[in-house]
Amino acid sequence: MILFPAGRRLALLASLCLAACLAGSPGAADAASPWATGLHARARLIPGGQADGVRYAGLEIVLDRGFKTFWRDPGESGMPPAIDWSASRNVASLDVLWPVPRRMKEAGDVVFGYEDRVVLPVRVVPVDPASPVGLRLRLDYGVCNDICIPVRADLSITLPADAAAVGDPRVAEAVAAAPRPVRLGEGALTVLGAVPEPPSLAGKLFVAVRARVPNGEQADLFVSAPPGWLLMPPPRPRPEAPGTVLFRIPVLERPAAAPDTLPLNLTLSSPGMRPVTAEAHLDTREWPR
Repeated sequence: MILFPAGRRLALLASLCLAACLAGSPGAADAASPWATGLHARARLIPGGQADGVRYAGLEIVLDRGFKTFWRDPGESGMPPAIDWSASRNVASLDVLWPVPRRMKEAGDVVFGYEDRVVLPVRVVPVDPASPVGLRLRLDYGVCNDICIPVRADLSITLPADAAAVGDPRVAEAVAAAPRPVRLGEGALTVLGAVPEPPSLAGKLFVAVRARVPNGEQADLFVSAPPGWLLMPPPRPRPEAPGTVLFRIPVLERPAAAPDTLPLNLTLSSPGMRPVTAEAHLDTREWPR
């Protein structure tokens, strides 16, 4: 018998309950949108059922062998996806739960993305819980091998109000594996903080992120910054205290009229833990110009 700490048992039970609520039979594929086929890739929306009044769907992208597409922030190069849900109906809020990407090489650059097949789970809160949700998506994404090809997909799907509606089990699996949202410094397996480091003698600026994780040397950090900012993919972390590592992220570009606050999305993964994601808001007023 495998015994888990109480907190982990509760988290595991919650994930299993959510998966059970969302999962359905393979027949859920019949309710998916038609495939939108581009060069070396195809995309569609698949239904994901609902739990606690929240509807779920999945954006499924299938790539030809040897091709990749990109995470919300592609890294040093590549094409960030442009996702437009504005034509959707009966949507109060909508969030894409980005799966942890892979760190890959593209023409010598470090990029973050996905290969083969990926399902991006989508969490939807309806305005009217008693009515269907009409999702309409205009997706522009990059498909890359030696060169990057822009691909467009126009997709639509209806998520019924019926709580017993069948969901594709792959959406439930993607939701259960998605990074768990946390606050900075919350819990034992989370990002502890993000602060700007003083510039070096060469005038470089870094953002330092400390994390407490198991298997620290194998931990990885994925950082998403607003348009106008370019942060290098962080190199492998430097061990500090036992179980604590430091990531130093070079800031390569920033807007000429940079705002007083830099919002960052941080996604942390490490073997032996569920990945986590956190928002950091760094005060840039004292940063050197």
